[in-house]
Amino acid sequence: MLKNGGARHNSKETLYEVAREEKMKPVTITLSAEEALRLETILMDKDKEEALDFLKNVVKPKIQAKGNRELDSQRGTGVPL
Repeated sequence: MLKNGGARHNSKETLYEVAREEKMKPVTITLSAEEALRLETILMDKDKEEALDFLKNVVKPKIQAKGNRELDSQRGTGVPL
């Protein structure tokens, strides 16, 4: 049970608490060579906007394709934008 009796707050800890409590299973994704190169470029450039775009448009769809309902787009993550 979450500290506040089940309600979800907008905090960085919320998603991790949900994952722990709901026993989220580990997810393995595969990046293409192009995606891996893009990720390396983002990290070298420290490009925050590109990193967010990569997470939204590459990583999240791959996780969702694995059938991970915990990342349902209709459900908040608690992580501030």
